Amino acid sequence: MFFERDSYFLPEGKNMLVDEFGKDYGIYFSILTLIAQGKNTRSELESTLNIKELSGYLKNLSEEYGLISKMQPIHEKSSNKNVHCAINDQFLKFWFRFIYKYSHIIEAGGNDRLRAIAERDFATISGKSLESYFNEVLKESGTYTRLGYWHDRKCENEIDIVAEDELYSFASI
Repeated sequence: MFFERDSYFLPEGKNMLVDEFGKDYGIYFSILTLIAQGKNTRSELESTLNIKELSGYLKNLSEEYGLISKMQPIHEKSSNKNVHCAINDQFLKFWFRFIYKYSHIIEAGGNDRLRAIAERDFATISGKSLESYFNEVLKESGTYTRLGYWHDRKCENEIDIVAEDELYSFASI
């Protein structure tokens, strides 16, 4: 149903953002678009958007609207340089990844082609969604004192979820 020509879901991502943010939806839309494309550090966002200070917008997206999470590699010093943003809302993550990114295919009537692209990329998208799910389950369990991820200096090797209980032991998942 998502990829049908007259699907209700096709304009829904934009409609949600316009309703939520009102006249300021443009900047929030741009930030979420870039995060969905993998530009997820504050410096990447500011340089791409050519805006010097996005911290207020990022804070609103995180704390007021709950649409993004700010993640930092575990055991790294706190600094905005190491913080990566991720879209929390699974619908918006999917919408930006397929509908907005490939709107030109939809406009050309290639909804079946878009469905094929989504099926091709499903394993990657569902893997990230599953990772988000397990992060939430671990967070809600209250069992761990710190949750995060880890990567080496070159970002070639990564552990998606690292859960630490400073009272007892260290576990990586």
